[in-house]
Amino acid sequence: MKIKNNKMIYICSFIAVIIPVLIVIKDLFYLTGVQRVGIDAWINSIVSIVLLSVYPVLSGFIITYLIQKEYGDQTIINTLTAPTSRTSFLLSKVIVWALWHISATIICLLITYVGCCILFPAHFSVDIVIKIAVLFFKCSILNFVSLLPVLWVTIKQKKVFYPSLLICLLFVIIGVGSMNMPIALASILPWSAVMVLCSYETINIYYLIGVFSLSICGFASFILSIGSFKYQNL
Repeated sequence: MKIKNNKMIYICSFIAVIIPVLIVIKDLFYLTGVQRVGIDAWINSIVSIVLLSVYPVLSGFIITYLIQKEYGDQTIINTLTAPTSRTSFLLSKVIVWALWHISATIICLLITYVGCCILFPAHFSVDIVIKIAVLFFKCSILNFVSLLPVLWVTIKQKKVFYPSLLICLLFVIIGVGSMNMPIALASILPWSAVMVLCSYETINIYYLIGVFSLSICGFASFILSIGSFKYQNL
């Protein structure tokens, strides 16, 4: 399936751009209140709303459509009967997925920079630019790893479209709900651990537990995905 014919990528990319733009525009109408809250709180709100809530759902649509479309159109049968490694085929989908994920993060980062210049001109500096970039890419990478189980679900569901999207929504709910969880529990669950790791700047026991939980989740999901796809009857 050619990327240029994939309307889902275009739709999700448009939403990925318009959401942070709308947030900046909305905050312009409440400029005094936003400035009173402060630049750090404003940046954290962008991370929570866009990177950790909206983008994971869009990312779930992307990988679901990339895999499900192949099964639905039965193009996957023609592709895999050719001398093509199943692992290479799956990796190509993951790479496209990862590139979209990182590209969306870069777009959100640039829009956030513009928003900072407009809303907090006195506080915008090189240090803030670096701080935002580190935070955004950290959250984006961790979020991508936490979503790898969705890849396995898309392979198991074949032509069905909804299970992977429901799983993705569940992950987002767990991540958002981590703000009301005990820190010990939040650091154990991979999807709430993303929020813990994005919130902490210093390494402590909960940070290490979160890293371990997320690493196991990502590694196990990737291995399961390759194994399931490699031995799946098409």
